[in-house]
Amino acid sequence: MIEAKDLLAIDVFGLVLFSVYTILFFLIYFFLLQKEKLNSLFNISLVITSFLLPIIFFLLNEVFKIKSNPPDTVVYASLINDFSSYFNLYSFGVKSFSILNFIQYKLCFERPFVFIVFNVFYYQLAIFFFFKAFKLYINHQRRLVYNPKGLFSVMVIFSEIYPLALILNASILRESMALMFLAMFSYFMIKYIVTTKNTMAMTLFVLTPIFIIRPLTGVCATLALFMGYCYKNKLYTLRNFVWLIVIILIADFGLKMIVSSLYQIDFNLSWLISYRDASNTKFGDEGYSTMNWTGPFAYIKNIFLLILQYLFSPLPILVSPAVTMNKVIPLIDSFYIIIVLIAPICLFYKKYMNGWLGLFLIFLIIPALFETNISGAYRHRMSAVFFLIPLVSHIVLTFKLPSDYGRG
Repeated sequence: MIEAKDLLAIDVFGLVLFSVYTILFFLIYFFLLQKEKLNSLFNISLVITSFLLPIIFFLLNEVFKIKSNPPDTVVYASLINDFSSYFNLYSFGVKSFSILNFIQYKLCFERPFVFIVFNVFYYQLAIFFFFKAFKLYINHQRRLVYNPKGLFSVMVIFSEIYPLALILNASILRESMALMFLAMFSYFMIKYIVTTKNTMAMTLFVLTPIFIIRPLTGVCATLALFMGYCYKNKLYTLRNFVWLIVIILIADFGLKMIVSSLYQIDFNLSWLISYRDASNTKFGDEGYSTMNWTGPFAYIKNIFLLILQYLFSPLPILVSPAVTMNKVIPLIDSFYIIIVLIAPICLFYKKYMNGWLGLFLIFLIIPALFETNISGAYRHRMSAVFFLIPLVSHIVLTFKLPSDYGRG
């Protein structure tokens, strides 16, 4: 196993690789901006800053040890350092993610820190595809009354100042790649729903790596795609609702079979409750407190608390206040989320935003039910939070428009 002190060790050749890849990825991104007609001087400046911020944070952290490396860092560093020796030691999810990044790992030439620039690039692509997805959506609703360049600019700014993104992009974890594929999925799905172009094949293709990297996000994405398919084909009828119940029962059976074969567990509500309780011991102080699941009122209350803890971790909702104060950057991140939550609060009554808000809720509620500790919560909630960034950007851009804008 790679030594802790050598996890992200920096050397001259690695820095050369790092610099070359950074320039190459920026040029690729510049081409994408140019193709989308977003290549204004202001946007280019924002993107350069967005590329450099996590890199600077990583270098400063290596010198001043601002924060410790996430626990999973040793897993991925070992695979980058010696793929063949460590591949069979890890879980199905880690193996699958490593296969997706096999070429990228080899391009790091056994220097784990070089992979950070790949994560930075993945994150920039996520911003780009979330922009394209929201632009399609808002244009379909005939509410795009401002220059798309402005929307991209504000989205990049909110993405740059997203505290958790700074941590994750300056790491070698899998969140950035998961977010990139989710953004691509959202774009192709919305393109399928609101245009005459059949992008279902591409949507399903991108859905595959989402399942590979984070299966629960894949489940959420599948539900979102199903609802989008029903909306596009006007299938919201009583007859189809009955068919939906049948499909859910079949899917539930299939999911249980898959989970049983992969993880050797009997997947049901009783298992979920016992799994949550067992995690309190596994994660120690960072694990959620034990919950009473007796009676329907307890179920409603617990689900509400789980969603709040997931969204606002590490705030002390189901954890000790002492744990909260040990998580400085995640604590700042929770206040950032409180700020961007202005978007659904301001837009929930506007019918034209129902679809996008629905996506936010799907990627918020389902994972929240399975989360068991605050470190996992503030990493995994990025998928939901990113659906808020276009919304709050939309509010910023329409703030000075006439007051009757967007009624209905």
